[in-house]
Amino acid sequence: MSSKGGTPRRLTSQNYYQQSRPQFLNEKALVYGAYPMYPNTTNYLFKADISTGRTKILTPKTNPTTDNYLGSDPDVSRDGQKIVFISDRIQSYAYDLFLMNSDGRKQTPLNITKISRYNQNPVFMPNGKSILFLASTSSNAGSRPIFSLWQVNINGSNPRQIAGSGLFTNPLTWKRGT
Repeated sequence: MSSKGGTPRRLTSQNYYQQSRPQFLNEKALVYGAYPMYPNTTNYLFKADISTGRTKILTPKTNPTTDNYLGSDPDVSRDGQKIVFISDRIQSYAYDLFLMNSDGRKQTPLNITKISRYNQNPVFMPNGKSILFLASTSSNAGSRPIFSLWQVNINGSNPRQIAGSGLFTNPLTWKRGT
């Protein structure tokens, strides 16, 4: 729908079991993560043409036995040239950050699983040179992940913790550096 309001228009005709938040790639296309209806449980990144609704899979399945989570949680750089997303294509249940060109080429892992096997919600910093993400570096008594805020350069170098889990578990008393 127009940013001024009006009648919403359905963009795609696919049915999905689950879909992540769409991101504008540019004024002509959106990118989003989704997986089709059961029994297909592979999560893909899609690019959708805004005017036609045609979709293209940006993260095709390459290994039929291990590729399950090929792309989710996409974010697009301000210049629209790069996409960061989450995938466990290297090792099942080890969710790494991947960087790729906006056309789907050059999909490169940032090797963040050395910090945490469970990472999510990557977001480009405004300058496009680094990425913020949530990393589960600990778990609670029920084995649920506890997240902290991290930053990494787009080439995977210099991963650093920005805020400890207290920012999320106890925000009213959280202090920077704890």
